[in-house]
Amino acid sequence: MQNDRNRYVDILKSWIILFLKKFIIKKDSLLHQTHFNS
Repeated sequence: MQNDRNRYVDILKSWIILFLKKFIIKKDSLLHQTHFNS
């Protein structure tokens, strides 16, 4: 039971990291676009 929970937490963490990376990359590209336009 404990092992299952640990695995679930690991999966959750990896998903959060993936999401954060995508979000940060998107924000960066948006920032670059605004600088580019002005």
